[in-house]
Amino acid sequence: MLPVKIGVFPGSFNPPTHAHLRIALAALDLLGVDQVLLCVSRAALAKDNTVGPKFEQRLQVVKAMVAAYPQLDVITTDAKLLADICAEVGAAALIVGADKWRQIHELQWYESAETRDRLLASLPRTIVAARSGYLLQPAVPQTNVLVVDDILQTYSSTAARTTNPEWMVDEAADHVRAHGGWH
Repeated sequence: MLPVKIGVFPGSFNPPTHAHLRIALAALDLLGVDQVLLCVSRAALAKDNTVGPKFEQRLQVVKAMVAAYPQLDVITTDAKLLADICAEVGAAALIVGADKWRQIHELQWYESAETRDRLLASLPRTIVAARSGYLLQPAVPQTNVLVVDDILQTYSSTAARTTNPEWMVDEAADHVRAHGGWH
């Protein structure tokens, strides 16, 4: 049996949006991987004060979202650095949004510039989902840019929680109806 090529899409998915799902599905084709793992972080980088449902509830919502897609699956992690997450799963590819791409280059998350550069160099092929209002800085080779529908480029979990609940996937909206909000 041939080894499975895995793409990993880390995040807090708080809540998961239509953009998250579309990015995961589009990454399958762009990367030529067999499976994309949505990696739900217990403690995502720069998100120490998570608002919303408890981790277990978010995890259930993300699992329900991918249930109809056999090439998508869900895993969890305690790791914060993407290099550590990729190493954990043996990822052949990494999927991130434009905001995360910029963030992982910031020195504040690393012991030193040398550590940052070493860890970034260890990442597998990385594709960056374009996002309205974000320049892809540092620059990203065009072959590594994932462009989704223009409207989806405006989506964010923060806005889905606060002002645009229609951006949530149906499974998250079901959670809202059952619990009176995304909490």
